[in-house]
Amino acid sequence: MGKKKIAVMHVINAYALGGAEKLVFDIASSMDKTKFDVFICSIASRGDAVERSIRHSLHSQGVRTLCLDKAPHRQRLLAIWRLARFLRANKIDIVHTHCPSPDFYGRLAAWLSRVPLVFTTIHNTAGYSRRVEKTLGWLSCKHIAISEEVRQYAINNLHIPVHKLSIVHNGINMEKYKNNPVPKGDIFGELGISTNKKIITNIGRVTVQKGQFYLLQAAKIVLREFPDVHFLVVGDDKTDQKLAAELRQLVKAENLSAHITFAGVRQDVPQILAITDVFAFPSLWEGFALVSLEVMAAGVPMVATDVGSIREVLIDGENGLIVPPKDAEALADGIKFMLRDPERAKAMGLRGTKAVEEKFAIENTVRGYEEMYLGGIGNHGIGGGQ
Repeated sequence: MGKKKIAVMHVINAYALGGAEKLVFDIASSMDKTKFDVFICSIASRGDAVERSIRHSLHSQGVRTLCLDKAPHRQRLLAIWRLARFLRANKIDIVHTHCPSPDFYGRLAAWLSRVPLVFTTIHNTAGYSRRVEKTLGWLSCKHIAISEEVRQYAINNLHIPVHKLSIVHNGINMEKYKNNPVPKGDIFGELGISTNKKIITNIGRVTVQKGQFYLLQAAKIVLREFPDVHFLVVGDDKTDQKLAAELRQLVKAENLSAHITFAGVRQDVPQILAITDVFAFPSLWEGFALVSLEVMAAGVPMVATDVGSIREVLIDGENGLIVPPKDAEALADGIKFMLRDPERAKAMGLRGTKAVEEKFAIENTVRGYEEMYLGGIGNHGIGGGQ
């Protein structure tokens, strides 16, 4: 008989549209299915249309999806047992965990079910625990950092040994963001925005980390000079409902309701970017924000805060503008610069597309992971003739 395909299971938080999750979906969809059987297991279930759509799309691309259906803040032991049972039933060779909660459940379940190889990707420069890594880090044969900034964080803050760390940069599927002819009137109408408006978009969960508070402060400044601008905030506003309510109250108190739309979760990000004139990225910290690559792939000029790996992606003044975090005035100045000189802004956006094509295509990311898997498998003698 021929060689057994290598069974890889990625463990994620949920079938949602966060950066880490979208990266996993693209990796899983793009992996070589002649060599790998690919699975994704989520810790929690959203039970909504977004989850159903994501899982349907993954199935159509040869990826099997599972869910532990864990209740918040309880059923921890049950979740570990369920995942270990999935791993045994599907004869998984490699478990790959993404983000702190999946790291916890995935590593323990892999150990219980004697999965030979566990990889752990670190997606951010906050939210991880040195104590947890000291306790469970030995269960991972390799830690992957998504940028040099994250690698330094893993070494200095989490004390992960250098020899156990590799960098595999995030990547995206370029084809999703190229040539997105979209009837602008349809999206503008759906969002209740006048078609003569210039659109400043922000995409990200409504959380303190993503800096939308500073975007709203910047909006007040921009609108004094450019009253025909509309700010579009796209992303999950259920994670921190208190903050989301405070931001909406701020919009109302500052009489900005006619100029700012909170659009919630959208599955048409390429189309949203196609109607965007300037992208605002006001995050306070990041690991490697996948949305920055999406924006550049779509050719949209971006004003971004100097956090995380942004300087591994953007060259200030060349393919975007970089401003200090927590500085609404600097963010506003960057946006106004783009609006005052749309031709120069457009040129920056096009140079951004070229940079992503050269460095951050999903094919490069997938190749990096597959080589790591195959190297580990070779060392453990898995995947031979059956």
